[in-house]
Amino acid sequence: MKKLIKFSVVFFLAAGIFSSCNKDHVAPEISTFVINSDTTIRVGSSLSLEANITSELVYHYNWYINNELKSNEPVYVFTPEKTGEYAVKLLVKNKYGSDSIDAVVTVKPRLITIDFGDLSLGSNSFWNGSNGAGSFTSGIANFRNYYYSDYSYWEGFSYSNRNDAVTSGYANQYSVFNKENNGNTFALFYPPYAGVASVSFSNGQSVVVESIKVCNDSYPALSMTNGDAMAKKFGGSTGNDPDFYKLIIAGLDKNGQMTKTVEFYLADFRFSDNSQDYIVDTWTSVDISSLGAVNQLTFKFESSDNGTFGMNTPAYVCIDDIVYNEPED
Repeated sequence: MKKLIKFSVVFFLAAGIFSSCNKDHVAPEISTFVINSDTTIRVGSSLSLEANITSELVYHYNWYINNELKSNEPVYVFTPEKTGEYAVKLLVKNKYGSDSIDAVVTVKPRLITIDFGDLSLGSNSFWNGSNGAGSFTSGIANFRNYYYSDYSYWEGFSYSNRNDAVTSGYANQYSVFNKENNGNTFALFYPPYAGVASVSFSNGQSVVVESIKVCNDSYPALSMTNGDAMAKKFGGSTGNDPDFYKLIIAGLDKNGQMTKTVEFYLADFRFSDNSQDYIVDTWTSVDISSLGAVNQLTFKFESSDNGTFGMNTPAYVCIDDIVYNEPED
């Protein structure tokens, strides 16, 4: 009886070993792959390529990019230097056979951000063109400024790092309506009465701008919140008035022709539920990639509060983080 039990144990152990060997003695099969049909990365970023293989007996890994062998390691880190579509192929094999899989990785241009960090300002300060410069530059972008010394008055673009979100009135025109700004430098736009003020890109180049951050200026924000001598309180006395304050961003190509426009509500009181009404008080990223390749960006406003001479709502907006695709040679 003891011998029979011992024999049975040996038999099952042998059967298990035989089954395990048979399981491993198969060609490798790629079960999952890190790349899908819409995998997109940017120039300069990295994508770690690997796959799950059913067989542990994989002796050879071959990674190809556009039919060129790049690596024989189980994991390949792909770091492209140029844009385009890259054909990726993985071939795995052992002595029992092989398997392969193909995919495409789309590589878009590197993203560059104009954040106005290259502009010098003292604490709680601003620049409004009083030095007669006529413009300022940050990164590859130029911002037109008009300053009238006789009136100490400016139009177009200025820049600031103020964030007084409490003080009402024209004297607080250089503050972003964001208490958390904490000294960050940003640009302000106020449309000129005569002439043109746009964001233009150096050397006449056209770029695809992916996004731009905007926030209300404190002067119009507090005017809309409380009303003032010129403009109404948004929502009216009941809160039910369907008021709005809208920014319209347009792109111009190298011939000065408009490409498209993108609209963004800096304040919106048109909701049937008044609790949804808002005045933008944080930096908000606006996707403007639909404008396409542009040489200039222009801005204009629309408001529900208008009078004989046009819009009553003060026409300001604060701008930061212009994110664009790096032009290629």
